[in-house]
Amino acid sequence: MISLILSGGVGSRLWPVSRETVPKPFSDFFEQSLFEMTARRLEPLGDVQVCTGEKLRGITERFIREKDLKISQCFFEPQGRNTAPAIALVCWWHKNQGNSDEIMGVFP
Repeated sequence: MISLILSGGVGSRLWPVSRETVPKPFSDFFEQSLFEMTARRLEPLGDVQVCTGEKLRGITERFIREKDLKISQCFFEPQGRNTAPAIALVCWWHKNQGNSDEIMGVFP
């Protein structure tokens, strides 16, 4: 099973905790960020992947490295287009890789 985390946003809904430089998925609301909590919950299920915007590449890669998260693949959209196009991008990539029979759970 592929677990796809959709991680994006511009940090406007939960201001001032969430900001453009540290959007909601990477803000510490508890003792961990929502991104880290989601990735850790999904690790036992198998392959964890992330789809986010190119603008969040740096913070995403840094979080994965610093928190030692088991993320197998990251997809970076050149421009955010909301949920359905992000899922379509990842499905298209997997289809082209020959993984079209794989089950995917999507976790925004």
